[in-house]
Amino acid sequence: MAREDTEKNDHWVEQTVVLYPSADMAQKFFDDSKSKWQDCANYAVSVDDGGTSYMWQLEDVTIKDTMITQFTTQDKADGWGCQHAVSPVSNVIVEAWACSYSVRDQAVTIATDMIANAATK
Repeated sequence: MAREDTEKNDHWVEQTVVLYPSADMAQKFFDDSKSKWQDCANYAVSVDDGGTSYMWQLEDVTIKDTMITQFTTQDKADGWGCQHAVSPVSNVIVEAWACSYSVRDQAVTIATDMIANAATK
């Protein structure tokens, strides 16, 4: 995870890579995730961090080629939102979160760069 070193940061990014024993297992995780994301699209969820409760709006899921993405926005947070992206690459799953007050396709860019990097290894 990367963010500004302050209590109230303007940007937050997280990258995750998971290595599976086979490409089929990575693809199964991706397919299961895609289905679960679609089931939760267009809903609001409450998240409690132990001190404060936040309401998040989950938007539609976008599927393009082998990547799923979804935007979420936090209620009453002056436009704070996140983009989440997940994609399989052979026996690897890459995942990226990008959050800011003006998030667009940053998670897609990060995940695409991760995929390109994985392809060279």
